[in-house]
Amino acid sequence: MAIEFIPPAYCFMIGVMFCIIEIFTFTFASVWFGLSAFVVAFLTWQFPHTMHSWLMQFAVWIIFSILIAISWFKIIQPSWSIIKKQRGLKNEELIGEQGIIVKIPRAEKFGIIRFHVPVCGDSEWKCRIEDDNIEHIKIGDHIKVIAIEKKNLVVRLINR
Repeated sequence: MAIEFIPPAYCFMIGVMFCIIEIFTFTFASVWFGLSAFVVAFLTWQFPHTMHSWLMQFAVWIIFSILIAISWFKIIQPSWSIIKKQRGLKNEELIGEQGIIVKIPRAEKFGIIRFHVPVCGDSEWKCRIEDDNIEHIKIGDHIKVIAIEKKNLVVRLINR
């Protein structure tokens, strides 16, 4: 006996199982699969003639899983780090952190530093050099954070 299609209630239960699995894995991948299963359950319930085979249901599930994963990495996750930055920083959170210059600061424009490990949700931050003597600074120079002004870092070159 061949399976024609998976009933919407089963698709919904599969979605619930993926969400329960997420409780133990902490990766968000299971949530993507669970949400996609909920979409398949809804579409199968609303449009039973369109979702007439399990192969169609599986294809829709794969497509929505990919779309949700892409939206996570391109929209949701970056916006979380922006929100975290907008809340402001406590002075002690970044003071003393070390990184490298990836964009040289100019008189009117901030530079960009990169930390080896993301700090407060991001690995790249706007910065300015402490003494405004930027003629001898080059990309790849090592720096240390000495202060925070609003959402921008004040850094000092480290002699290496």
